[in-house]
Amino acid sequence: MSDLLHLPPAPGWTGALLTTGGYARVSRGRVSANSRSFQGANALGAVLLTLSAVSTGAWPSAAANVVRLAIGGLAFFTSLRATRAARTVEPVEV
Repeated sequence: MSDLLHLPPAPGWTGALLTTGGYARVSRGRVSANSRSFQGANALGAVLLTLSAVSTGAWPSAAANVVRLAIGGLAFFTSLRATRAARTVEPVEV
């Protein structure tokens, strides 16, 4: 056990369910891979999996999940910015 952090297994299992559930939803065509729900679930799942990996000293898994968090977080906020930009487009006079 790492001296830095001790967590019960629930966050790790929750993270695993979020990331695996998101992957299953995209694979079955239920959501788009570009959707904020998928990217948000992936990013939150990566945070929880990272905390779980750190608490057990599984450093390769922690590093992989930090990368997953960066990718998912960037995609989430890029999508959010695009949606906000689309809402604020001013009409063009003809």
